[in-house]
Amino acid sequence: MYIRCLHDERIEHFVFLVTVSYQMPDYILIEFSTFVGLAQRPTFSTCENTIHVPTTYCSYQELRQNFDLCLLSDEAYLYTTY
Repeated sequence: MYIRCLHDERIEHFVFLVTVSYQMPDYILIEFSTFVGLAQRPTFSTCENTIHVPTTYCSYQELRQNFDLCLLSDEAYLYTTY
């Protein structure tokens, strides 16, 4: 649902966060975790094109807010992993 709501520019940023490339990969894996607290945030393994998403969010809005923070973070574009 989150990805479907993204505009083209944000989709490019999303793909970059997952792959460190603006080209769409053959696949993107999604793995789920049960992290809470400060560890409760989406993380990305760029070598494996994998998104690690906590299942412990209280609401979709909370998940969306965390993903938006990742997409808007300048630091995410300075390093090869976030």
